[in-house]
Amino acid sequence: PIRLTPHKLRYFFVTAAISYAIPNLLMFSAIPHLGAGYTGIMFTLSPVITLVFSILLGVRSPNLLGVTG
Repeated sequence: PIRLTPHKLRYFFVTAAISYAIPNLLMFSAIPHLGAGYTGIMFTLSPVITLVFSILLGVRSPNLLGVTG
């Protein structure tokens, strides 16, 4: 079992805000201005954009699975 210390609770709160709450808030606030279709496409293309950035920055070399994805 995980013991909940103040340090871990702060980490969980910050991680949840950065990885879940803030991106969803931005997405739902953009839907009325951009439309649901465009927002949905940008949401589903984020793994592809991340792969392109990692290749451009030299973090990862392109492989067959990444290119076909």
